[in-house]
Amino acid sequence: MKKKHLLTVLMLTVMLGLTSCDNRTDRQKAEDYREAAYEYNKKGKYNKAIDLCTRAIKADPTYAIAYHTRANAYDGKNQYPMVLADRNMIVKLEPNDPESYRSRAVVYMNMKDYANAIDDYSKALEIAPELAYIYRSRSRAYENIGRDDLAKADLELAIVQHTKAIKADPDNTYAYEMRGYLYSDTGQYVLAVADYSKLIELEPNKISPYKNRAETYFIMAEYDKAIADYNKILELLPDHPTPYKARAKAYEALGKTDLAKADRDKAAELLGN
Repeated sequence: MKKKHLLTVLMLTVMLGLTSCDNRTDRQKAEDYREAAYEYNKKGKYNKAIDLCTRAIKADPTYAIAYHTRANAYDGKNQYPMVLADRNMIVKLEPNDPESYRSRAVVYMNMKDYANAIDDYSKALEIAPELAYIYRSRSRAYENIGRDDLAKADLELAIVQHTKAIKADPDNTYAYEMRGYLYSDTGQYVLAVADYSKLIELEPNKISPYKNRAETYFIMAEYDKAIADYNKILELLPDHPTPYKARAKAYEALGKTDLAKADRDKAAELLGN
């Protein structure tokens, strides 16, 4: 309740505007407007967020995060040309930040302007070639223009970067999980299973590696192993319908129709059907 009250006071202060005794710097004013805009964005009140960000930018036109917050508000309204205009300004203000280019590339992807998206992803990678997730994003752009060869090459480059991260930190769980996805995407299922298994060793109570490994085993037609992983998931999430539905498919593949039906019925029961 206290936090909510403080937020209300902040918003009222910002919305009332500046008074003659306001001693805040232009950057402080911009930060206050932007902070209130961020809260409106979270509530889906994009017009109010846009208005506050515009005030922030008027107070300090060099305040990049205000353009970022306003871009997110425009994005919430699917106004991609306006999003692009703000992303362009962020690139101008922060030309050495790879995230400036990556964020603009996302806008181009939404606008189906894949050539410019590829160009921005490439600029981001020139600045920070270690950012594996950008290779994966650029791969999707290449796929959209029919360059499957370059898309696959980018996935392999992403694998290289995650491998470097694992070499530097053998307990890097994020790198194992992301590399596992990439191995799956490139059809290297045995290696994907190895990464998911290592992740399970490091985080035995995390759901996603069991799920990912089970799905990979299913693709490999190793249905008993997939079922074993779904069993583990159900130990951790006994009241969730999704693992029952997934395990039913594995039972079905083995011809165990009674067990498959029992799992589907249990899933329906949990869903209230």
